[in-house]
Amino acid sequence: MSVISKASLVQIPSGYGEDKLYSEVPNTAAGDFTFTRASTGTRVNADGYIEEVSWNLNTYSEDFTNISYVKDSGITIASTNNVSPIGNNTATQIDVTNSGRIYKNVTSAVYRTSVYLKAGTFAYFKFANSQIDLNLGTISSPYSSSIEDVGNDWYRISVSYIATIRPFQIQAYPDDTYSTHTTSGNYFVWGAMLNYGDTTKPYIKTTDRLDIPRLDYLNDNCPTLLLEPQRTNTILYDSDYTQTQWQKVNVLTTGTPIVSPSGLTDGQKLISANTFGQHYIRQTTYGGVVGQPYVYSVFAKAGEITTLSLRLLNGGGPTFVNFDLTDGTHDGGANGEMVGYGNGWYRCISYHTSATSTTLYPYIYTKTGNTQGDGVSGLYAWGAQLEQGSYPTSYIPTSGTSVTRLGDVCNDGGDATIFNDAEGVLFVEVAVFTSVGEKVINLSDGGNSNRIQIGYNTNNRLDVNVRSGGSYQVIFNYTGVTNPNSFNKIAFKYKENDFALWVNGVEVLTDTSGITPNGLDRLNLSAPNAISQFFYGKCKQLIYFNEALTDTELETLTTI
Repeated sequence: MSVISKASLVQIPSGYGEDKLYSEVPNTAAGDFTFTRASTGTRVNADGYIEEVSWNLNTYSEDFTNISYVKDSGITIASTNNVSPIGNNTATQIDVTNSGRIYKNVTSAVYRTSVYLKAGTFAYFKFANSQIDLNLGTISSPYSSSIEDVGNDWYRISVSYIATIRPFQIQAYPDDTYSTHTTSGNYFVWGAMLNYGDTTKPYIKTTDRLDIPRLDYLNDNCPTLLLEPQRTNTILYDSDYTQTQWQKVNVLTTGTPIVSPSGLTDGQKLISANTFGQHYIRQTTYGGVVGQPYVYSVFAKAGEITTLSLRLLNGGGPTFVNFDLTDGTHDGGANGEMVGYGNGWYRCISYHTSATSTTLYPYIYTKTGNTQGDGVSGLYAWGAQLEQGSYPTSYIPTSGTSVTRLGDVCNDGGDATIFNDAEGVLFVEVAVFTSVGEKVINLSDGGNSNRIQIGYNTNNRLDVNVRSGGSYQVIFNYTGVTNPNSFNKIAFKYKENDFALWVNGVEVLTDTSGITPNGLDRLNLSAPNAISQFFYGKCKQLIYFNEALTDTELETLTTI
């Protein structure tokens, strides 16, 4: 029997939905965590591309009564409790007269739009300028499209569409002439999807598209739960360098775009003009705060030019950090960093402190110093980001204004039936982003008086403590973790007069005196009251055992 089989709660990031992170064990709602982030966010998906979470850009994907759907006067929502393709009663019956439409308006982009349809008295539809015959299960479209029989007379229709106003639009007809009519009829609809790109993604239900956990696959075949603080990208157009907000000095933005880290063809070529001088683009000024740290980053790929240089004028720190886009090295020392994103793309990162001025100019150089360009050679850039903070966070897309991604909060996993006050083991496999501030994972009764807490404190010190009835029973401070920014396996065993901390296969601290807490009923990735000390980093495993494991089992559990 494996050690994991003894666990009463297993959170290995895999399943999620709006407001929830699902646990593997128990396979009931009792083990699920409540998740909040009142904004969207990005992650690296299993295919290695950066995408927005949720990838379904359609809000209220199963609620066609919502005002976000524009309904012609000929449209009536007849009922909303019909059997859906997945067997629950969430499909909607639409009654139609006078060729009524139901649609949404969106901004222009390349989309894959899809919907589940079932014939009623009407079996013919126009969807995203495509013609669908559900009697035959066929689709005729001027675009890349597909129709899939998903059973019980339901079909999923999917169309690639370069939208200028409304890629999601359904119009129903009584016959295959697809012409205007006054005949009344009905049909059934469920699961509206809209995603960037030209491939159909798995359907995901949405209401407001917020509060969805991010399972991140950056340079890893297994997902990790990504938890970050609030950050703002102050770059106004992160990837569109043709905009006037980017001042261009001896740089052309007329090159053919390539596939970026998003998987879309929006990686822009920056070409050094056939001119002698410096070659750069820079955003118009940004108001910084003197004495505060800033992180400036850009995703870049080598073209004919293989070196990118970043500069944050008046930001203090290094004048330039130069990044070699062929071998992934830079000359910035501690003030620079490069992270590979595949297909030749690197995230080039420079660290600064605003030392003397509140005016910051973010620069991207294709050539530094006074040199000659040829009007042809260039490099590729995408996803510029300037954020106040001591470390970079995930990509925040912008298109004309600064954008703020709110902080992640993951709490309230488990209940009193899962946790044991008398004995147990709390195991985590985590990596943190910074040594500044306390990052904690907390098992408690909802307050500070009864708790078991694991976390990194300032200067990467691993702190573990136990409180019972308001009194500290155990205080462990361990400084032997050499790199908290990488994944470490940590287990804490508790039992009356028998406490032990294990790190990466080694028992590092013990205490043979103390009692255990009472009323343990929730597991938070934050301090008990979720008002401060949030865990920010990546969590690969979070497992609880309602019994004290043996030393052999703890060694097995924590060995890397």
